[in-house]
Parts: sequence; C-alpha cells; structure tokens
Amino acid sequence: MESNSSSFGIPKKASSSVWKHFKLKNTNGKLEYENAFCNICDNKISYYRSTTNLLGHLRSNHLKEFYLILKKFINLFVNIFFRPFV
Repeated sequence: MESNSSSFGIPKKASSSVWKHFKLKNTNGKLEYENAFCNICDNKISYYRSTTNLLGHLRSNHLKEFYLILKKFINLFVNIFFRPFV
C-alpha cells in the first residue's frame, strides 16, 4: 500500500516576492498547483501559474505584507528606469 504523505513547498521557478507568504501542497513529491496556502492565515487561495490571486489576498487581508512587496517592486522599477546615466 502506498503512503500518502503531504508537505508544502513553492514552485521551482518562483521569482515573485509573494512566495514568501504562500506555499503549495506537496503530495508524494509532486506540487499541487490548484491552490496555494497563505503562511499568515492558512487560507486556501486559487492558484495556477499566476500570482494575481495571491497578491489580491495579501491586499485584502494582509495590507502590511502587500505594501512591503509593493515597495520592493517600486524600488526595483525606479532603479532600473530612473538611475543616473553613468
């Protein structure tokens, strides 16, 4: 009989800062991409290859964490497009 062990992880190519606050269920070594789970409140959020719903959850429920991600993005944008020419 096969054991059904579950743990959590994030996608291998996860580059978004949002993954600091979410995880995917890992069953028998395979990530389940249908839902992500919030590390703060443990709510299940619909997910499939886009972090839009995850960011929306943070914006609606965890404003402080959402603003930290937004601040990081804005700083990156400013550094790329508005840095002084050398």
